[in-house]
Amino acid sequence: MSLKEFNKIFGIKNDPQEEEVRFVNRINQTMFRAIRHNPHPDDYESLIRSICYKLGINPNDFIKVDKYADRINIADLGSLSKNDFRETLKIIVLLYETVSSNNTKELINRYVELALAAATIELGIRWKDGMFYRSGAKELDKKLINDNLDWLHICSDARTLFGTALEHFNKSITDDTARKDTITNSYSSIEALAQKVLNNKKTFENNLNDLMSFLDLPREYSNIFNGYKQIAHGFSSRHPGSIPSHIETEAFIYMTGLLMRLISEKYNK
Repeated sequence: MSLKEFNKIFGIKNDPQEEEVRFVNRINQTMFRAIRHNPHPDDYESLIRSICYKLGINPNDFIKVDKYADRINIADLGSLSKNDFRETLKIIVLLYETVSSNNTKELINRYVELALAAATIELGIRWKDGMFYRSGAKELDKKLINDNLDWLHICSDARTLFGTALEHFNKSITDDTARKDTITNSYSSIEALAQKVLNNKKTFENNLNDLMSFLDLPREYSNIFNGYKQIAHGFSSRHPGSIPSHIETEAFIYMTGLLMRLISEKYNK
C-alpha cells in the first residue's frame, strides 16, 4: 500500500508545502546521493563547479581545501539548493544538462519519476526530456503535451518552439510577458509544423486553406483554425493588445496540442 492510498483511506490531507519538502528529501536521499557516491564518468568536483557557474554562485563556498587532511571537502548538491523545492528543481535540470553520461541521465530520470510517484498529492509539475513543466490534467498532458513532444522529432523547429512555449508557461502565473511569449511560441510551433507537412514556407494564415485540404476535415473546422489564429494575433508578443490570463494561456497551450495531434495523426497515416 502506498502512502497516498493510506492517506486516502484515513482521510489524511497533506499540505502542498509539506509535500514539496518530502520531494526534496527524497531527491537528496536518492539522486543527489547517487550522483555523489556512485561511479560515473562525470567528475563530482567539476560537476559542482559547472552547476555553481550556471547558478551564478561562488563554488568556493561549497568546495573547501582541508590542508591538514590533504583533501578537498565538497558539499552535497542539497547544499546548493538549500533544500528549497524550486531550487532543487532548478539543480536537477542543470544536473541533467551538465552530465555527459547517458546512464547518469537515465539515473536522474528514474529518481525524478520515483519521487513524483511517491508524492501523496499532485505537486503541479511533470518531468520530460530534462525539464520540469507545470502540469494540468494528466490525460490531457499525456496526449497533448508529452506525446506531441515525442512526435515532433520529425520537425525540430516546431519541437523547439513548443518546448520554449512550455518554458514560458512555467512563469506565466506571475509574468505578463511570459504569457504573451507562451502564445507567440505556441503559434509559431504550429506554423512551423504546417510548413513541414505542406513542404512550404508560408505563414500559418496563408497556409490555412492548404492545411484544411491536407487534413480533410469538415469545413466547420476552419472556424476553429481561424479562431486560433485570431487569439494568437490578439495576445501574442508580436502584436500589441490585451494580456491573456494564466487560464487563457493554458487553454491556448492545450489548443495548440490538439491541433498538433490532428496534424500528426493525419501525417502518420
